[in-house]
Amino acid sequence: MKHLFVQRFRRTAGSQHCDTLVAFIASRTLDPGAVASELEKEVDVRLIPDQLIFVCRESVADDVVRAFRATGPFRRLRERLLERTPTTLISFGSLGIETRRQLLSEGEHPSDLAFEEILRRGGTAIFERNNGFVQSTSTYHFRSPSGRHTSRFMRLSNILVRQTEISFVALCAMRFVPEGTKTVYVDTPSLFGVVAAMNDFRSSEGGLAPVSADSYRSYDHVKTYKYFRTVDSIALVSASSSGNLALRLQERGFKPDAIVHILFLGVRTPALIAGVDLTRDSEENPDGYQPTREDNKDTDCSLCRSGSIPVALQGDQFDIAGPQPDPLVITRTAAHAALRETMARHAGTGVFRVNGGRPARHYAIDPERVAADGTALKRLQYMAAARVPARLGHCVAANEGSVEFARRLHAAAGSDARIFLPNEFDDLVTEAAEGFEHPILVVSAVVGSGRQLLDISRRLRSCPKAPLIYFAGIMATPSAAHTKTLERSLALTSNAAAHALYFIDELNLPPADAPNPWDRELTLFDSIVNSGGTLSTGLDRRRERLRKVSVPLQTELFLTNTPTAALKLQAGFAFWDEAVVARPHSQADVYYTMGAVLQGLRTAEPTAALKTLRTEWFYRTLLSPENFGRFNDAVIQASLLRAARPSELDFTDNRAASRDAARMIRRIVESARTPRGEAAAEFLIALATGHLRLAKDDLGTVFDGLSSQTAVVDELASICTSHLR
Repeated sequence: MKHLFVQRFRRTAGSQHCDTLVAFIASRTLDPGAVASELEKEVDVRLIPDQLIFVCRESVADDVVRAFRATGPFRRLRERLLERTPTTLISFGSLGIETRRQLLSEGEHPSDLAFEEILRRGGTAIFERNNGFVQSTSTYHFRSPSGRHTSRFMRLSNILVRQTEISFVALCAMRFVPEGTKTVYVDTPSLFGVVAAMNDFRSSEGGLAPVSADSYRSYDHVKTYKYFRTVDSIALVSASSSGNLALRLQERGFKPDAIVHILFLGVRTPALIAGVDLTRDSEENPDGYQPTREDNKDTDCSLCRSGSIPVALQGDQFDIAGPQPDPLVITRTAAHAALRETMARHAGTGVFRVNGGRPARHYAIDPERVAADGTALKRLQYMAAARVPARLGHCVAANEGSVEFARRLHAAAGSDARIFLPNEFDDLVTEAAEGFEHPILVVSAVVGSGRQLLDISRRLRSCPKAPLIYFAGIMATPSAAHTKTLERSLALTSNAAAHALYFIDELNLPPADAPNPWDRELTLFDSIVNSGGTLSTGLDRRRERLRKVSVPLQTELFLTNTPTAALKLQAGFAFWDEAVVARPHSQADVYYTMGAVLQGLRTAEPTAALKTLRTEWFYRTLLSPENFGRFNDAVIQASLLRAARPSELDFTDNRAASRDAARMIRRIVESARTPRGEAAAEFLIALATGHLRLAKDDLGTVFDGLSSQTAVVDELASICTSHLR
């Protein structure tokens, strides 16, 4: 247990600098050995001060005088101070006001340091060392219960850690608590410990009756608190930079001199009382803070305009509010032009497939189909002619699936270099008498995380003189930033020029650990069967199809309301050219497009003009139900449902969004026999698997009184009601 609160600071008087050590003794009794020991440690670490000041209760003052001058534990400390360090005792009474100032060492006068300055500097030191500020970052800021937006706020509970420091904070404020005070009203329970310390001082020094305390719970309840009694009472405000809470207390009947701010940082009016004024003062509080008043409000906030997210503070202790789901509406932007061009080259070529069931990654691009024909092949041929050197030494295909892509690349470049797999090339290097100096082409039809290319890069360190050219078909990385990082890593070399990375197209897709909605669907069907239930012929056939994990999905990704009604794309798809919509394509092509759109929203930097998809502990973006009205083509709706993460479709914490989603799903399900309701089965499977969630109160909106639709829709609705209600 620490017996002292020790503060140390430099004080300037004219041209003189004085290193001052203040030792605050909080207890009712003195433990000379413990106090002397703690001070010796301070002197050992930070050398001998220019002056030492003891601060204690008046009832303990005589004990301090005797102990300091006796031959007991303080003798060693006095010897360390060389008997020349002026040592002063300052004591206080029941109201926290100085009662005695006495010189303990040799000299003529005790310290002239004002008691109020000691308290202010000490309170500031406690605030600083215990991280009294809760700071935001560039991506989020705080919205206080008063409605003000700020980049930081003071939290008193952060600094009330040790008993001696709590007692010191109490001492700072109690000089403003009149002797006849009977009740103290606090804005946070954190102040109960401070009031208890005040009562301890009042009792030991003056035999005063303890004051009672109750919490009016800050901004949330100050207007409705029923038990204020302003006679013989004061109100405590834990921390403030504006004084706004004090104004509300005045509206409830408190006079300005009956309102005490424990901590204050801002521009003070003459009537505002502060136990600890944290504001910097070049003479009295040089370690204080510059007040940075941020006049940001809900309707006019510079922080919000910069893309920062307001995180609501709640309760009397300014706790971070729970997750704040914020609906997002997808819009087409200029950034989607590259996606349109990529899909124009690859949609309809069979390159995009989906792994159903339980594979590690459900985005399964067919490497042998990458740039096999059409405009993608023309792009490959042009880039091969421009980028692959005629004097090519060797070619390494990253994997078996990339061999065919490498052959197309060689044919386009007119190269006859042999194509090796990585292990084969390792053997070749081992057998070679000399190192290779001709360019080595490393080919990968599809690049995801980039680990294979990085592994090959490490292997090729055995060919330090050979220029390396990395050529990829589709960069299916999680973000453009990931691609740039990979490119920089592969470029590293000690040669005269960096290695190069070229690729035909880039498509940002979720990483391998992204949730697999087809796995959730299969798990649901398996659980029904394994628990003794039965599935209709249609759903049982769907279950068996999903169990064939070796056969990727392309044209049967989505559940349909009837067995023969496959979902097809209609004209007007925002992310494709009309010519692409008109030619043959697959459901997987649409799914990949929406997956890339959503991944782009997850990885983009938020700005005032662009809201992004984010899932953090205090803030979460939802896909607004409005998206399913904007994208009313069933195959696009189904793609959105499957490509979204469960957290992005969890409306349970946003009642307005949950109600809107429930009404929207009801309209779709009860229209299952019409084009408007073609995605009904997909919405129901999303609900049944928990991929999409509604507040329980809104489930009735979807299912109560629902008339019979198709056999599949009715069966899925029954599964939903049995699993969710």
